[in-house]
Amino acid sequence: FFDSQCCRFTCQTGRLLHTMASWMSRALSIGQVAFKIFGFFCIAIASILICGTLYIYFYVIMPLLFDMHSFLGILFFIPASWISFNLVFNYFMVVRTPPGSPVGTLTEEEMEQMKNEKAPK
Repeated sequence: FFDSQCCRFTCQTGRLLHTMASWMSRALSIGQVAFKIFGFFCIAIASILICGTLYIYFYVIMPLLFDMHSFLGILFFIPASWISFNLVFNYFMVVRTPPGSPVGTLTEEEMEQMKNEKAPK
């Protein structure tokens, strides 16, 4: 009697765990898809904000502050262009780099060697 109840309980528990694992797997795959879609929209919104800010600065604010055909206008246009290029380039590189994957990882030996070295005082 006791063995048959124990076997039935074990079978029911196994089925329950299998069902829970199946649901968790489905929820995980749905979550991954949802976060990919959410990530795409976040990137799109950030890109629109960056491009809109640059457009407003170069085509509205800068011409109001400086004559763009003067030496002072060109002098302020060059660093603004450089900063704008770096902003767009760095955002693009951040989006393209997968999370948690540094380019140059250290080996175990290099890490041990760095631990043994004395820090300058």
